[in-house]
Amino acid sequence: MEAAPSVEALDLSSYLTSLRTTVSTVPSFAVPFCIAAVLAFFATEVKQHSFGQAVTKVLASVGFLVSSIELGAHRVGPAGIATVSGLLLSVVGDILLISRHPKVFLLGIAAFFGAHVAYVCAFLLLGVSPGHVALASIPIAGVQYLVWRFLRNHVGELGPAVVAYLIAIGMMVVFAFGCLMMKPTWTRLGLLLGGISFLVSDLFVARD
Repeated sequence: MEAAPSVEALDLSSYLTSLRTTVSTVPSFAVPFCIAAVLAFFATEVKQHSFGQAVTKVLASVGFLVSSIELGAHRVGPAGIATVSGLLLSVVGDILLISRHPKVFLLGIAAFFGAHVAYVCAFLLLGVSPGHVALASIPIAGVQYLVWRFLRNHVGELGPAVVAYLIAIGMMVVFAFGCLMMKPTWTRLGLLLGGISFLVSDLFVARD
């Protein structure tokens, strides 16, 4: 039987204290670099500067990867290693997707597919609630189906790769939700919100 959600686990004050302590151990350049790269990306998005968008997106991905390593994610066990691996593959994916050459672009999709598989592995290692995974699968499958209907006439030979990617990112969000419901904590809520943000971001990319 699954454990009931713990009120103590969702104590915001304790979480913020822990977060401040953790962030204070990170070298001063890591977090500001991430913030600056993300803000620069948004600026290039507003100005519709394609090359700037690509470069700042890569820099932001690198910032997330460096921050996770500096925070010691790779030292907290298999789930941490899987997370860092996913972030590394995301960096590779962002670099490859700068190219519009079909084969290179396909490799970029493959890298992101691998990243989402790594995140799913991390959630499984942390523990998930099977019932909530099944529950979340229904709306996420519906969203991804609608996205595919929009994309299917525009992706050409990349169709199978796009379908595989949509399945992978959908699974990532579903398992993030299952992970949260298995043991509700602010950290796991942050992981779920990060997964949803990833999904929404991809919807905007698909739109473009």
